[in-house]
Amino acid sequence: QRLLGRGGPGMHALRLFAAGAEGILLEELLDAVSVLPLGLSRAEAQSVFAHVRVGGPHRPMAGAPSRDALPFDQLVAAAEAANAAGVPAEAASLERINFPRLTAALQQLSSGSSDKAGRTSPQQFRVTLMRAEPYLTHSQLEWLLMLTDKDGEGHLLPWSLLTRLGGALPAAAPAGGGVAALVPNRLAAAPRVPVARNAPRSLVVTAALARVRERLLSVGPQLDLGRLLCLFGVAPAADADAPVSREVLVTLMSQLRLGISIAEAHELVEYLVGSRVGGGEVMVQLAGLYAAVRRAGEPEAESLIGQLRDVATQRLHGRGAAFLAGVCAESGDWLPEADFRRCLAAALLDDGQASPGSTEDEEDRLLLLAEKNAAGDVRWKPFARTFANVEVGDKLIGDNLASEMEYHQYRSPVSPKVAAHAREPFASQQSWRSMKTAQAATGSKAAVASLSEVREPLSPKSASRGFCRCGRRRRVG
Repeated sequence: QRLLGRGGPGMHALRLFAAGAEGILLEELLDAVSVLPLGLSRAEAQSVFAHVRVGGPHRPMAGAPSRDALPFDQLVAAAEAANAAGVPAEAASLERINFPRLTAALQQLSSGSSDKAGRTSPQQFRVTLMRAEPYLTHSQLEWLLMLTDKDGEGHLLPWSLLTRLGGALPAAAPAGGGVAALVPNRLAAAPRVPVARNAPRSLVVTAALARVRERLLSVGPQLDLGRLLCLFGVAPAADADAPVSREVLVTLMSQLRLGISIAEAHELVEYLVGSRVGGGEVMVQLAGLYAAVRRAGEPEAESLIGQLRDVATQRLHGRGAAFLAGVCAESGDWLPEADFRRCLAAALLDDGQASPGSTEDEEDRLLLLAEKNAAGDVRWKPFARTFANVEVGDKLIGDNLASEMEYHQYRSPVSPKVAAHAREPFASQQSWRSMKTAQAATGSKAAVASLSEVREPLSPKSASRGFCRCGRRRRVG
């Protein structure tokens, strides 16, 4: 009902949490349940995963992340069938319950909860129901528990039971069990550090918005940001003018696996409200957020990010082994930012020494191209594949790192081998070092652009559309 109901984002929202295109792992489903307000606890999600996977036909998936993955088409079919069937016939015994008396008890439970979201523990919920209806059978009590929405940790939302059974919504539900009950818990507060402090703020925001847009498009055209936020009750899908608390929006944008960290979400929201001053309740108009995401797909913003990608590919060309040498044996799919920067620093060295372009400024810009989770950890394997032209194996073993990875040059839209014919003639099979040597011998100017030269030409606040508008664009090279 949450995903497939009117205005819901559909089952595509689960794809944001899956590494594979065709299926979702149990761990990924549990992460989705912890963030998305699906009305399921993590324990219930495990039961659903096992039931659907065993109950449906098992088919091997090409490129599946694991043999334990649940195919999306199988999960979608099961969810659609359950949504169409409604409340099971076994719950018919609930019709004998005195709903007015039960409503009063649940209203009192919601309003008297110490939790501002109106959540309550399973034990307290059971006691309240048994006091309101002393003659409840064990079967009726279990059905009432199963029909009540829960958060990922298993706490129940009493007001959801009444709406599911067709009763009146308690008066305390919007304030106590509305947005606060559906928004996931915030991450532990950490000292605020500027994202890519050597890069222009407009470039940081443009890169973050580009990643958000790419993540949404990678899931499918059916999923848009408005329908996704509607799932949390922050605003109706059709109400783009609805204001949302800054803290709520930062929490959602960083935890929805949109490719940005909580620090980048802060940068984005502060850009939208036009202030970097903290403190106090600040409301953000969703229309501004939706417009900013759309502008990230306009030619001007795409050209800027494309330029940054091209220069990053040239800069890391032939340096995949050096980058991977900084990855430790225990590394999974995500690297802490400090470890990722160490890999970048190793890749930007020339003969064991830092080159003139190998600066923190370049690391900042490379970091803007990497997908991150809420904590700021970097999903490094796609980055290495895209910009260093290396294919990374799934298994890393200490000193045998090189033997556990497949290195191969492959032709891609941003590969220097392919782009050489469409761009400057210097972008060929030469390495960065050999190009510098050739340039020094001929006395020519540097042909390969420095990442630090990729900048936003004009502050977005002075532009009427897009992120910038100026008479000329500063070109690289």
